[in-house]
Amino acid sequence: RPNVGDIKYVDINGDGKIDWTDKGFIGRTNRPELTYGLNLDFAWNGFDFNAQFTGGATLVESVTGLPYWVSLLIFAVVVIVYTSFGGFTAVVITDTIQGIIMILGTFLFMFFVLKAGGGLSGVDAGLAQNLPGVYDNLTAKYAPGSLLSFCGSALRLFGCFRRSYKDMPVTDEPVTSYKETAKGLLTIAIPITVGSAGLQMLTMLETKIYMGQLLGLGYTQMEADIMRGIYGMTLTIFNMPCAFITPITISIIPAITSHLTLLDHKAAKATEESAARITGLICMPCAFGLAVLAEPVTALLGGYTGEKLALATTLMTIMGFGIIFNAVVLVTTAIMQAHGHVNRPVINMLIGGLIKLAAVALLTGNPAIGIAGTPIGTLLCYLCICFLNIFSIRSLIEQSPAIVKNLIKPFCAAAIMGILVYATWLGLTAIGMTSRVILCGVPICVGVAVYVV
Repeated sequence: RPNVGDIKYVDINGDGKIDWTDKGFIGRTNRPELTYGLNLDFAWNGFDFNAQFTGGATLVESVTGLPYWVSLLIFAVVVIVYTSFGGFTAVVITDTIQGIIMILGTFLFMFFVLKAGGGLSGVDAGLAQNLPGVYDNLTAKYAPGSLLSFCGSALRLFGCFRRSYKDMPVTDEPVTSYKETAKGLLTIAIPITVGSAGLQMLTMLETKIYMGQLLGLGYTQMEADIMRGIYGMTLTIFNMPCAFITPITISIIPAITSHLTLLDHKAAKATEESAARITGLICMPCAFGLAVLAEPVTALLGGYTGEKLALATTLMTIMGFGIIFNAVVLVTTAIMQAHGHVNRPVINMLIGGLIKLAAVALLTGNPAIGIAGTPIGTLLCYLCICFLNIFSIRSLIEQSPAIVKNLIKPFCAAAIMGILVYATWLGLTAIGMTSRVILCGVPICVGVAVYVV
């Protein structure tokens, strides 16, 4: 209730009472309304490359006044053109200069901080005085001996690398020139860069579409923002299981290429099928678990109740089953890249992205579906890419792996697990259990036991 000295509250929605529904925007702050980042990674024949850009479009938009999507497109084109025409050498030079500046800046910062604080002991004493109980003894943790041990470990690893490099077999094959190596790297990098930039654009357009559709259905800006926040939370949970699939995709590419180099196609196929099987063992229980436990999971992690919980449950259930197809897309993309087919996954990804935009535009405009059309579009997107990738593997790779066959058993086991997990949750709710931790933890423990058995 209002107290003396409070600001004057206004009944914005005119319902005769002042509560959380009367919150509204009061203007722009000096903080960014949206931050974003794009990480590009690829590896090929022992070479790896990483590029990152973040916040560039916000800067261009602020300086030029251009729309955000135009600014993002300009920045993506600049990165692609610079990489394409500048070549691998230009990228290396830029990264080297950046690394040198960062290292020098770090040491200068440390030097001035230590000088202003009276040395390491002075800084330690100041932290202990101003933040008691937060910092332990800094000098004891970062004594010169510890620094020397870190340096010694780094030198040791470098020495091991040098010895291993000398022991590598020497062949009579001509050495590939830097130009040809850079050309090969860019042949892989450019499609991946274009695909990643295109996917970022599609994601931004998706947000623009479903927010416009929600406002067109009569929702207020605040209500639409609340729905977007709930969808964002479920999307974060959706991406968690696939974080375990990424290391698999990174590791199988050099393994497959090494077998292909030795013309051992049978071993390459076995590696690919093993990766598909491990992917199924990881993603299937996560998908079924999140789908059947959507309500307790979103209640625990999001703290939702009432209508918000009902909406979060619907979105999470749909997104849960999408985990299967997302994981398969990651693995099949890595398999095609290992075989040198880098363009096809990008094309498939863009096709799936366009289907997603069409589905979101069509479904979110339906009052009976609303924001639920967004996860449905995401599910259709990955489903489409998944089938296109599997079809591409069968058509492009002579001895193609049996992807679907190696996913059947994990699927059946996860389905049985899902039924028992859902039954456990229903039993807990039937006896009146209200603890969100127990409603999540007990079914999950049952699911783990059933799936392992």
